[in-house]
Amino acid sequence: MPRNKRFLGLTPIATCIIAISFLIVAPAAPAQATAPPPARAHAQSDTGSISGNVSDHQGAPLAGAQVTLTNLGTKEATNGSTDGTGAYSFDDLKPGHYTVVFESKGLITKTQTVEVKAGKKSKLSERLKPPELQKKNDVE
Repeated sequence: MPRNKRFLGLTPIATCIIAISFLIVAPAAPAQATAPPPARAHAQSDTGSISGNVSDHQGAPLAGAQVTLTNLGTKEATNGSTDGTGAYSFDDLKPGHYTVVFESKGLITKTQTVEVKAGKKSKLSERLKPPELQKKNDVE
């Protein structure tokens, strides 16, 4: 029997099943090749950050120390505190000059000034002393 006549004796359901199986198994049309996206240059961020650690006079981390950041240009203040390792971080800061005030109960408050530059990470750490050590050092 010729090849093309074999399918003539099949029921319509069998013919549909065979046709569907050819559609499922048949390879899809090849996708059009697209050019890869152009490589992006690493854009420099327009903000900066300040981070660091706060410790006591012996170098032990101070968890829960208060860190207050003030933008000297806008006078906008942001409060934060150190984590369990004495670390703090202020991110996405507009470039400018800032003061950072470090405080912890029973210790002498310290203030530092720092300039934040776009795309830069400033590190600023501080050791806080108890008042009796400050007086002792002043006398010597």
